[in-house]
Amino acid sequence: MSSRFLSACFAVLLSACPALGNSRTEGNQLVVHEWGTFTSLQDETGRAIGGLNINDEPLPKFVHRLAGPTAPVDPAALSKGFATLHPEVTMRLETPVVYFYPPANGDKIPVVDVSVAFRGGLLSEFYPRGDAGPAGASAGTKDLGKINGTLGWKNVTIGAGGDRLPVTDSHVWLAPRLARHAAPLTVGAESEQYLFYRGVAQLDAPVRVVRSGGSGEQIRLFDGRPAKAQASPLKLRAMWLAEFRADGACAYRKIDAVPAAAEGNPVGQPASFTEGEFSVINVDKLRVEMHAALVADGLFDEEASAMLETWKLSYFKSVGQRLFFLVPRDWTDGVLPLTVSKPCELTRVMMGRIELVTPAQRQSIKRLVENKNLTPPEAQALHAKLGRMAAPMLTDAMPKKPQATTTAAAAARTP
Repeated sequence: MSSRFLSACFAVLLSACPALGNSRTEGNQLVVHEWGTFTSLQDETGRAIGGLNINDEPLPKFVHRLAGPTAPVDPAALSKGFATLHPEVTMRLETPVVYFYPPANGDKIPVVDVSVAFRGGLLSEFYPRGDAGPAGASAGTKDLGKINGTLGWKNVTIGAGGDRLPVTDSHVWLAPRLARHAAPLTVGAESEQYLFYRGVAQLDAPVRVVRSGGSGEQIRLFDGRPAKAQASPLKLRAMWLAEFRADGACAYRKIDAVPAAAEGNPVGQPASFTEGEFSVINVDKLRVEMHAALVADGLFDEEASAMLETWKLSYFKSVGQRLFFLVPRDWTDGVLPLTVSKPCELTRVMMGRIELVTPAQRQSIKRLVENKNLTPPEAQALHAKLGRMAAPMLTDAMPKKPQATTTAAAAARTP
């Protein structure tokens, strides 16, 4: 089945059964739903690699940024609202969007205040305009992991401004609007179908992936939380290891193992895929499985579709191997507490995405960093094998190699 066929099936299903897309619930409370992605990059030992903020999916110019228009940093040098390839950025908080649904009984919707904090990072991009902090934080802030970034929207008017949504052709901005039953909202003079924000942090993912070499290559999963938080097991309801190739083919498998504590001995999982496991059809199959898991975790059908459509390029079409998992709600609430000033039914569903450095990529990195005689076509071909995380991978490797060449440095720049 092709992606076009599956998309058509979803569209027909929603139009034939409005209840599947109708996201209002019974009762007299406001319903609030949020989705987003925590993205990390890990080497073979499970170490988080920094410099993760690269401008691979830029936002429309009307989006507000922590740096602000008068910031001393050139906007062209920013990514995710922060200094590009900043070595302290080990986690990207990508496109959390917050939807609001009026009470099903027709009660008047209150004007609400919404606030969110990022413990160990900054909330660097947002829309509509909000109050971001802490005071003095900027695109070049150091000691990122010691900061608790804040963001607040006051007087969010729900159900207003549907005719004043900003005009853009940005796919990552338009796709979240596929949750059509969410009420539009207005803050000040700005309106949208959702509250939007992004951030960067110096944090470890809740899962650490360790790769062992040799024949029968395996990965082992460890609990990435601080030791004091590991008293109870890390409960992951859905997890997939997937690898994507430049020809559009994908191989994946679902993983049911529970990550072990730091001193534990987890069962090894196959770390690679055979040639016969790759297929273009697998991209559609994986997307269907993820959609079902997102809905089971609390998202409405059209919200899950909107999330996967928003990230179809970086999730399903970007070269590389990655571990996907549904982030436990308690971890999200601890790292990214969100509050709404009025009583509501709050659902938060976040996807964890860990980009993994494979042996083949390590060989490409080695050649790019060490070989002084690569021609531009050779360097570009090696660069392509690293996928969209090429820049932080190469930047991480180059300080260890004093002989790093200008060819490698040029290849590290995001195309």
